[in-house]
Amino acid sequence: MDDDRQVIAETIDWVFPFNPTLPVASPSEALRAMRRHAGLTQTQLAAMTRTSQSSVAAAESGERIPTLPTIARIAEATNHILQVRICPLDGTTVHHGY
Repeated sequence: MDDDRQVIAETIDWVFPFNPTLPVASPSEALRAMRRHAGLTQTQLAAMTRTSQSSVAAAESGERIPTLPTIARIAEATNHILQVRICPLDGTTVHHGY
């Protein structure tokens, strides 16, 4: 499972909630900026997202890659939305037929 998360993170360069008004250099910085922008402590965010303060700290430090459901809960708690887009690596357009 951890190998899958690592592959996903490396392949899509971390698809996660992003607010262009919060300039960041890494996904972990983005998570920290989102929390701070919402005026939350790590403990408050952990309680709102059904996780531990140590898990929030590990995600913000880049020590641990949170799951997409966890990122979605963090996004909701900090007034963001999670958008995931899967695109072909060759740049071709995908037509869904609907």
